[in-house]
This record gives sequence, structure tokens and C-alpha cells, in this order.
Amino acid sequence: MLANAAETGDLNTEVVMAHLQAHEKDNFKALLLMSAALYRHLRLRFDWAQKAVAGFARGALNDCLVKYKENGIIRIGAEQLLAGNVSLCFLASYKKSAENLKTAAEAREQLGLEYALTRIFPPKQKQLFLKKLRREAMTKTEKEYFSRVIRKKAQALANEDLHRMALKVIE
Repeated sequence: MLANAAETGDLNTEVVMAHLQAHEKDNFKALLLMSAALYRHLRLRFDWAQKAVAGFARGALNDCLVKYKENGIIRIGAEQLLAGNVSLCFLASYKKSAENLKTAAEAREQLGLEYALTRIFPPKQKQLFLKKLRREAMTKTEKEYFSRVIRKKAQALANEDLHRMALKVIE
């Protein structure tokens, strides 16, 4: 959660610290240190992690790194966490996050395509265009309409010079 919040820009450690009591601040700092060490141990680069551990003693990060390498116990307040379990938990959620990002990017791309098709073709023409693209059977009337109207638009869209000019116009 820490990595996701920091990467999206939703994490402000100063604001979090302002809302915590003294012992909670120590626990939060320990969590930041544990997270930064985990990321370094897994060879993941997060820009915010360097800033988060800037205030710690030099050896603190290295001590935590050793615990990950040796599958030692990490103490945060009264809690004891096994470094291997922390790594496994992070990797499981990190994979899900990566899959979610990939799914979201694919959905955004698909929506972009749908939007572009809607801008060029009215609904019925879009339906016939996709029908032809999927090589689905069309009636005689649909075939005639496709060849008279939709094919001409598609040929214009396929023109590389027109594409380059359109890109220049929208810059």
C-alpha cells in the first residue's frame, strides 16, 4: 500500500507524521525503513524511497537489508515480522498491482479506439465496420452499403499522408 500510495503521489509523510502520536511516529518511520530496505533487497527502484530514508542513520538501512537477506525478524514496535513473509506478501500484492495496471491500460486503449470509431462512424456504420473486420457474415444490403460508404472512409483512414497531416494539425 505504501508503494502504491507513494507512486501515485498520494503519500505525504509529513502530513501522516503530523497526525501521529510519538510512539506511532517511531512505528511509521520503522515501516518506511522496512519498506525501503525491501525495495532495495528486491532491486526495485522507487524515487520516493530514497527521500523517505534520508533522515535515518547510515547503518539503519543496511541493518534492515541484512534481515531480508538472512530471513531475520524485523521489529516494529511490539510486533515481530519475519522478513521472508514480508517479501512474499509484498510480491503478491505487487504482481496484482502490475496486472491491474496492465488491465487498466488495455481498457483505456480499448476505450480510446471505441471513442475514435464513434467520432468517425455513426453507430450503424461502426457496427458494419467491426462486422467486416471480424469477418462475420453480412447481408447483401450490408455489403452494398459497406462498399458504397464505409470502405471509402476506411481507405481515407488508411492513407499514410492523411495520417501524418492529421498529426501535424493536432500538435
